[in-house]
Amino acid sequence: MAPAPTPFHQLIAQRLEEALRRWVTRRGLGVVFHSPVDVVLARDVALQPDILFITRQRREIIKDYIAGAPDLVMEVVSPDRPRRDYKDKKEKYETHGVREYWIVDPRRKKIEAWTLTTDFYELAGAFSPGESAASGLLPGFKLRVDDIFAVAW
Repeated sequence: MAPAPTPFHQLIAQRLEEALRRWVTRRGLGVVFHSPVDVVLARDVALQPDILFITRQRREIIKDYIAGAPDLVMEVVSPDRPRRDYKDKKEKYETHGVREYWIVDPRRKKIEAWTLTTDFYELAGAFSPGESAASGLLPGFKLRVDDIFAVAW
C-alpha cells in the first residue's frame, strides 16, 4: 500500500483546487474534482489525479467515475516517486488525450504546463518562484508559484 500524501502535498493540492474551482465557477466553464476519484482512460488504465477539470461541454464523461480523459489534470509530485508523475502518468495522459497536464513539484518549487498538440505533449511553460503559472487551455487562468508553495506553518 502506498503511503498517504504528506500534509504539504495536500496543502498544495488544496490551493490548486481552490484557485481553479473559483476561476472555473465564476465563468461557468465546467467542473473541478480532487482525488480520490477514478479516471478511467481505457479498460486497463485508471488513475486518480490530484486535481482535474472537465469542461461543461464534456460533462457526459462524469459517471460513478470519470469515463475518459479530463480536459486538464494537475499532479503534485510525491518526493518518493517523481518518475510516476514526470513519466508514467504523463505518458498515460498524453496517450489518452488529456489536453493539458500540470506537473507541480514541491521539491523543485516548479510548475510545468504541458499542452497536447495532435499526439504529443509540448512544454507550454515551466514556472518558478517569482513567476505566475498560466494555462493555455484556460486563457487568463494564472497562479503565483510563490503562493502555491508557501509553507503555512
